[in-house]
Amino acid sequence: MEKSITILDEKGLHARPATVFVKAASTFKSTVMVEANGKTADGKSLLNLLALGVKHGQEIKVITKGEDEEVALNQLCDILRNK
Repeated sequence: MEKSITILDEKGLHARPATVFVKAASTFKSTVMVEANGKTADGKSLLNLLALGVKHGQEIKVITKGEDEEVALNQLCDILRNK
């Protein structure tokens, strides 16, 4: 499953929200990937996520695959929406 999200936080996807995202992603059995700037990162790795360099107003794609993919996708997108 996948969903596109626009990053609303004025500082982009910086350390604090990325940490919250990674902690939440790590609770799911499904794989979590994030696409931005033509690159793909493991959504369960803080360093990989920060390496994407996502800025304010940029659209990213969250991709989940596995037995709890729908719940994971919805919760992770909610985290990104609630800056």
